[in-house]
Amino acid sequence: MNDIPERVYHYCSCEALHGIITSKCFWASDLLYMNDYKEGAWFAGVFAGCIDRCDRLSKDERENLLGYTKMLPRLYALSCSENGDCLSQWRAYAVDGAGFAIGITPRTFLREYENMRVSVCRVVYEEEEQDQRASEILQRYLAARDGLGELPVSHKEAWLLSEFMRLAFISKNPAFHEEQEWRLICEGHIPLEQIATDVRVSGNNLVPYVELTFPTGVAGHRLGIVEIVFGPKNDMSRNLEPLWRLLKLNGFDPAGIQYLQSNASLR
Repeated sequence: MNDIPERVYHYCSCEALHGIITSKCFWASDLLYMNDYKEGAWFAGVFAGCIDRCDRLSKDERENLLGYTKMLPRLYALSCSENGDCLSQWRAYAVDGAGFAIGITPRTFLREYENMRVSVCRVVYEEEEQDQRASEILQRYLAARDGLGELPVSHKEAWLLSEFMRLAFISKNPAFHEEQEWRLICEGHIPLEQIATDVRVSGNNLVPYVELTFPTGVAGHRLGIVEIVFGPKNDMSRNLEPLWRLLKLNGFDPAGIQYLQSNASLR
């Protein structure tokens, strides 16, 4: 947990922020319905490349391992960024700069959901690092197969599948690198009937999601939000007072939150 940022930022519209505050939760969306249509499949291609280059696999092993690349799990994630004032993020996710970036403390959610297999993961964009991670998975599998590693032979397939699934949804096309994304992920090991799933509208699409409710502190206030950044087209002088009121009415402590105006000169 040491490398997890103290805070990350979720970009959203004014309407979405209102919904987040009044419902007292974030919506973690099904990763198979994200705007990157290569979610999961990108790392599957990287891993398949490592398998193809390996000369220590039989034909049957190769086919078996390639089959794993098609077994993508059901994961739900809240997408955030390390950068709370990124122009491309404002344009893509906050109504061309008219929305907000909500700064949250990831560790608060980890503590609240420690029994639900919620993790905080940095998205990897560098192809060299992706290839290295895929190679490490394969090498540990081969070591277990040959009785040389610490991993029991009987567990090698299950372990490999688990590692592949873990990395598949935190490895993305380098074209998205500017997003500097971190994800709060609800892992797919949770049976769907044990978590509250629903479906939201996103543009012309329907997207499954689960709720990540803000924890409640000892003073009764909702925890997790530590900063709110107003987008470059969002008038902080006009909207701060009603935002303060909205937070207070819904159990948050507005005095404990930092408010900033974007430095991006967009109009």
